[in-house]
Amino acid sequence: MELLMTEFFEKSPMAYSYNEIIVDHDNKNKHEDYIFIKVNPAFEDMFGRKESDIMNKSINEVLSSFILDSNEIDRYQKVIQSTIIGCQKTDTNVYLKSLQKYIQMSIVPVSETHFACIYNDITNTIFHSNRLTKMKAQEKENLYQKVLLENSKLLGMIMDNAPIGIWMTNEKSDTIFTNHFFDENFNMTQEDYLGCVLTNLDTLNKEGTQYYDEVVTFKDNKKHTIETIKTKVRDNDGTVQGVLGLGVDITERKETENALNESEAKFRAISESAIDAVIMMDQEGKVMYWSPSAERIFGYTKDEIIGRMVHGVLMPEKYQEQFKNGYTVFEHSGQGPLVGKLIELTAIHKCGREFPIEVALSSVYLQKQHMSTAIIRDITVRKEAENIIQERQRQIEFLNHHDYLTGLYNRMYMEKITKEIDDSNNIPFAYMIFDINGLKLTNDAFGHEMGDKLIITVAEILMDAFGQDGYVGRFGGDEFVAVLPGTDCEQADVIKKNILKAIAGTKMDSVIVSVAIGYAIKSSAEQDILDVLREADYMMYKDKLKHGKTMRSQTLETVLRNINNHYTSEQIHTERVSQYCESIARAMGFSECEVFDIKVAGSLHDVGKIMIPAELLNKKDKLSDKEKQIINRHPETGYQILKGVDEYSHLAEIVLYHHERWDGNGYPSGLKDTAIPIQSRIITVADAFEAMTAKRSYQKSKSKEEAITELKRCAGVQFDTQIVNVFIQKVL
Repeated sequence: MELLMTEFFEKSPMAYSYNEIIVDHDNKNKHEDYIFIKVNPAFEDMFGRKESDIMNKSINEVLSSFILDSNEIDRYQKVIQSTIIGCQKTDTNVYLKSLQKYIQMSIVPVSETHFACIYNDITNTIFHSNRLTKMKAQEKENLYQKVLLENSKLLGMIMDNAPIGIWMTNEKSDTIFTNHFFDENFNMTQEDYLGCVLTNLDTLNKEGTQYYDEVVTFKDNKKHTIETIKTKVRDNDGTVQGVLGLGVDITERKETENALNESEAKFRAISESAIDAVIMMDQEGKVMYWSPSAERIFGYTKDEIIGRMVHGVLMPEKYQEQFKNGYTVFEHSGQGPLVGKLIELTAIHKCGREFPIEVALSSVYLQKQHMSTAIIRDITVRKEAENIIQERQRQIEFLNHHDYLTGLYNRMYMEKITKEIDDSNNIPFAYMIFDINGLKLTNDAFGHEMGDKLIITVAEILMDAFGQDGYVGRFGGDEFVAVLPGTDCEQADVIKKNILKAIAGTKMDSVIVSVAIGYAIKSSAEQDILDVLREADYMMYKDKLKHGKTMRSQTLETVLRNINNHYTSEQIHTERVSQYCESIARAMGFSECEVFDIKVAGSLHDVGKIMIPAELLNKKDKLSDKEKQIINRHPETGYQILKGVDEYSHLAEIVLYHHERWDGNGYPSGLKDTAIPIQSRIITVADAFEAMTAKRSYQKSKSKEEAITELKRCAGVQFDTQIVNVFIQKVL
């Protein structure tokens, strides 16, 4: 609208000026002066002065060069003052002596501080003073009417050529004038314009110029938005005659603005609800927009970040030079090495913490400059997940070729390596096999955790022994293999001795570390690798037979020693039970060999207690059901331990059943009467009597007579009656 009014002002053939009233600050009703603010080209042509020569100069200063009579100037200023005070348009004529022109001037109040002047050259219609005195009154009237007619035509031309809609309504709001632009473009009838009636009445009730955006239905049955400027029109007496309106159909502009506002609202709604940060920067990299998610991700509030260089705040120092160079290119072209790409970077949080981000950077041309929009995602969780996945993949790849417990190569890889090394370039090469002696016994006696520790200990010894000189792997539970390219028999024997020396110097709590070793050498290409492997295996088993038996016996001795050390009076208990068993067996007529076995079985009957915590066996209070279950497993543990020692394996079953009862209510298998081995039944009686008569800190011991009475009472229920009678009559 302002552009249209400016165009109207500039192109008008009538001279206009826009003036400011300079008010006395002490007396605001008194005017000190009036200065020129704006003139149009027609004014410049009429007065022969450029706008730049007139701007901000007083009327007195400008007109004094045209009106030589100072009284005439004073009169003109008084006309201006009375016009402003009366708030109504005033017309006056002045003679510009220097230009020899008669000018008709219309002074129009605009506001309390401004007024406008319209200048009309009437020189040709007014005779010089010496001729005017001689003209007849009729001639004067005709001339005046002619001037008015010409001015009316001129005004009509201006109205119809104005590039805006112009109309006028009377004091009743009836439309009494519309210009050509209004008729052609607004395409409104009297009925169509009823939507503006109230606005016109509203203007009549207010002072000053009124501005409105009005919605009117046109003949196309569509609502149009008109931007209007309306002001009261007064006659020479100051009486309001109606309303002058100027308007432009801004429907398309409004629709565009609404669409833009809607688009902006959608963008803002999306960006402010998005999980990802949305940031907009100007061509230099200064932050112009900062979404709530950006605040959450980076820790900076909008007030803290707007106007700051994005790379100087959010990017680590290693990226800053790259970003500076990128924005130098971006400022002129809107392009850059990162524009249009999805990249991963490291950013800095407000607290100083660095974290990974994913950035999508795009370019947009706004406000006559290239701007960039960044959508940023915090990918910390994703990176952690990726690292976990990568670590898992590394672990999987590692386990494809390595043993999970020891970290050595696994069987599959060792078999692959053996085939690859079976080449004439590697001859001679040694194939060595290692087997841990008594691993099962260690598991049974000390638990699988200790067994795993034994395996790991042996693996570490082998890794230290071979280093980078060969390949060593775990073939199975207790078996290891090594392949040594370029190794002959003499070198292999040295390696074996070094390994045995390292094993002998290894201490592992109560566990004895012992390994059987066998090796074979492939010294010629003609040898079949399978024959070499069989020979190494044979040599290992030969070594195992030689040392394994001794190791297992030593382990059993260690078990018994640990039991005696950890559990109060256990050694005395087992010795007495063993003696009672020997005496009962002799009394029942057993052979010496059988007597020896039952005596040894009696000394070993509680070997399974090695797996029971010392504080539980020594507990003085009543045992819970769960604690009883733990203790009741010791016969099975003893059985497993003895089965692993060749010289005692035939006694394992005797130990297994020594807590069975004659009535079938014992454990672990619930065997009944003669289904229980007789040696087990003997141990049951001897064990019970010794327990009743032994001195224990957690129980009151029975006398011999009391214990005999208890044996008799339980004979045929818990104990074998025959064995009880023999024990009482022939042993005690």
